[in-house]
Amino acid sequence: MTHDTEVAQYADRIIFMRDGQIENEKVQRNALINNAGVANEVKKRTSIIGSLVSGFTSGFKGLLSNKMRTFLTILVQHSYGLL
Repeated sequence: MTHDTEVAQYADRIIFMRDGQIENEKVQRNALINNAGVANEVKKRTSIIGSLVSGFTSGFKGLLSNKMRTFLTILVQHSYGLL
């Protein structure tokens, strides 16, 4: 879903809505054929980067949400010389 008409041109189907009601629908199958190479390359690049960012973000959020557990883990590892 997007409000950007330029991004919508990459879709094979565009649904125009106003006030929660469908006003119009546009099917454009040639968008997939014309933009397939570009879309696949962008998808691969953003997939890898997105996965890395998502992993780091969720890991960082986990550390922040469990501050005491994180602190105790670091303390134990440091006292045993593992860190």
